[in-house]
Amino acid sequence: MTLKKSIVISFISIIFFSCSDHVLDNKKKEQSEIKTKIIDSLSSKYGIFYRWDTLDGFKNRNIYTIDFNKVIKSNYQIIEKFRITDIYDVDSVKHVSIVTGIIGSFYLDFVTSEYQRVQLAQKDKDFILVVSIPELKKIKYVIEPHTVGKENEFIDLNIHYSQKFIGKGKIIDIISVNKLNKE
Repeated sequence: MTLKKSIVISFISIIFFSCSDHVLDNKKKEQSEIKTKIIDSLSSKYGIFYRWDTLDGFKNRNIYTIDFNKVIKSNYQIIEKFRITDIYDVDSVKHVSIVTGIIGSFYLDFVTSEYQRVQLAQKDKDFILVVSIPELKKIKYVIEPHTVGKENEFIDLNIHYSQKFIGKGKIIDIISVNKLNKE
C-alpha cells in the first residue's frame, strides 16, 4: 500500500469515528432530555420531590434511617438509575429487588405484578420507576474484602459499620425508555 493510500484511509477512519462519536453524543443528549421531561411530568403528576438514585448525604458523616423520614413520608419517589439484583416469588407473591443510590446505598425490594415483572425483564429498555417505600432500615454491618500483598495473595475481611440501607415498598408506575444502541 502506498503512503498516499495509507494517509487517505487513516483520514477517512478518523472522520468516520469522530462522526459516529458525535452522533452517539447527540443521541445521549436527546435521551437525557427525554428522561428529564418524563421525570418532570411524573414529579408533577404524583407530587414527587425525592429521587432515591440521587440522594446523597453520606459524605463525611454517619447517616441514619431517621434522616430519610421526609423521603419515606413523601408517599412517592422516583428511581431512574438502578440495577435489578433479583426477581423471585414467595408463595404466589412476585418480587423484584434492585440496588440504587449514589454509591449503591439502597437495596430495595418491591412486591410487583406479573405485568410489572415482564416490563422490567425487557433488556432493550431503560426504566423510570415511581415507587412508594414505607419501610427503610440501616444495615448494621458490612464485610469488606481487602487484598494484601504484592500479588494479592491474601484476602483480609474487615467488618465495618454500614452506610447502606434496605427497604421494602411497591412500584406505582413504570415508564420505559428505549436504550441507546451503542453500535
